[in-house]
Amino acid sequence: MRGFLHSLTTAILLLMISGCGSLLSTPAPNDLYQLTSPTLTETASTPKVLWRLGIDYPDAIGGLHAKRIAIRESKNKVGFIQGIRWVEPLPEMLQTLILETFEQSEYFTFVQRQTIGLVTDYILQTEIRDYHVINTDQTGQQVHLRIQAKLVDRWKKSVFFEKTFEYRIPTGARGKPQIIAAFDQVTHQFLQNLLEWVVVSSYKMHCVEGQPCLKNEPTE
Repeated sequence: MRGFLHSLTTAILLLMISGCGSLLSTPAPNDLYQLTSPTLTETASTPKVLWRLGIDYPDAIGGLHAKRIAIRESKNKVGFIQGIRWVEPLPEMLQTLILETFEQSEYFTFVQRQTIGLVTDYILQTEIRDYHVINTDQTGQQVHLRIQAKLVDRWKKSVFFEKTFEYRIPTGARGKPQIIAAFDQVTHQFLQNLLEWVVVSSYKMHCVEGQPCLKNEPTE
């Protein structure tokens, strides 16, 4: 009897140790991905925006403030893709991409991240509302981007212009490389259109305010 109890106790201890080992085991590492800014076409007569622009830290809703890559499985159900993540939180990465795009365009004499103590004339605010992979029966897998942008007068605390940018791009196939490529493509489209929108809004503000916002202003 003692031998049986000893064997039983030993077996239980081995099972407990085995279970603890599985709990303490290192999880499989995630593949980290970084999106890129678009390549812009240079223009010979680039107008210069003379007012100072601050790029605010984007807001995000529905769990999009994290490094995890979201997938919308149905209208009300959102999950995260296993095994892949952004290299940094999505709002932080997007702010960097906006800044890089605006700097590379050379439209602006001053553009910087909006921080406490930074003196700017206008602030570009964005809110990420959709940045998901979507599974649909009709068209297969898509990447859906929806971001609201506002151009705010820092001194008057008023919104001059606002616009919602929304795009859907098929991934072409169900796989991690295809998903990331679609995210990169839709992000490039958004960044190029956002840049154009801000520059066009600059001309409109020039007309509204009657202030020298631009030099080399085009004539009709």
